Amino acid sequence: MSDPASVPRLQRVQIVDRQHPHFEEYGRFTGTIITMKFGTREPMAEVKLENCQHGSDGCFVRKDEVNAVPER
Repeated sequence: MSDPASVPRLQRVQIVDRQHPHFEEYGRFTGTIITMKFGTREPMAEVKLENCQHGSDGCFVRKDEVNAVPER
């Protein structure tokens, strides 16, 4: 098993798209990218959520739905 301190932490973000169900929530990219087979077919990145008001531990976002935020 690898040392957790040696695993790089990916960017922390805030969801800023008012139409996204997790608007204003914070999280960190996981490194997983998907492309939906319907809709815009734009790549979406998985975000592990820190403070989901719905009880979800993660969601997927498009690049225009998030802003990078500083580390806490």
